[in-house]
Amino acid sequence: RFDGCSGVKGGAVYISEGHLILKGGKQDYVECVAISGGGGVFLHKGHVFQQKTDLTFQSCKAQRKGGAVDVSHGSYYQSPGTLLNITKCVARDHGGGLFASESLHLADVDFHENFAWGSGMAAIARDDVVMDSMHFTGHGESVISAPLVVVQKTVNCTGSQQCRLRAREVQVNQFLCPIGAGRYKGRLAEGCLPCAAGRVQILEETNASCAACPSNSFCSAQYL
Repeated sequence: RFDGCSGVKGGAVYISEGHLILKGGKQDYVECVAISGGGGVFLHKGHVFQQKTDLTFQSCKAQRKGGAVDVSHGSYYQSPGTLLNITKCVARDHGGGLFASESLHLADVDFHENFAWGSGMAAIARDDVVMDSMHFTGHGESVISAPLVVVQKTVNCTGSQQCRLRAREVQVNQFLCPIGAGRYKGRLAEGCLPCAAGRVQILEETNASCAACPSNSFCSAQYL
């Protein structure tokens, strides 16, 4: 467990021109702080391979990119069957949870109440983001940001009224939107948005868009 660690680059772990390969057990990074990038972990010219290790980042902060992890000139790879939970991490630049200058290839990820002043409340990558599934809570004008975002299974946004993935191309099998919000697809974003005036969505979990209120009747976003 890394608790209250601090550094210039990488509050707990700094690696230059090498890889971080995690092959077992569990690691927790709690309230770690970096003056530059990577509140918990910073890599320069290398990749992260999360193979058989469950990772938790709690309340980590970076003054630049990657509130939890900053992979500069590299990618992050998470193997199926491992857990990645990033909660209340903050970046003053981009990527409240994760930043990668190349790609993020993830399995199942939980992002809870992370924040970035720039793009990617949860994560940002310069190449692509590919994952099996994601659970997100918080406010998400720009949850994930990348040129290409692919989610093979489900993006669960039931803990957020606004949850958008920003990319030139978004490929998501299914969003789960909460009551009062519905699936939205724009030119450069896709996700869940609150229903506009005159539209409604009354299901607790749904992949459907908001629907028009019945004619000659009053309804709110959540109630007919």
